[in-house]
Amino acid sequence: MENIGTTVTITKSEYRTCVVKGRNVLFHTWEEKSSIVEPSKMMGGHDGGVIRTTVGIIEYEDGIVTECYPYEIRFTDNKFKDYHFKEEDEKNE
Repeated sequence: MENIGTTVTITKSEYRTCVVKGRNVLFHTWEEKSSIVEPSKMMGGHDGGVIRTTVGIIEYEDGIVTECYPYEIRFTDNKFKDYHFKEEDEKNE
């Protein structure tokens, strides 16, 4: 195979701890999925097109990687403590 002169850089990812369906998991990233829906041949049916959804890529403690819907994820790493909200200043004035 010929080397085409490309460079691959691997960067360290920061995984987030969370719980999905009562199980501890590591959150890896968000992914957008899409699928094509054929037009319905029935009278008044669906026009067809592309349906998109966002899923989370997660890893269970046993190493299995899968996807889940955003509403199934409860982050446990309390990232909010790292952010400053303007409303907090206004409350304290």
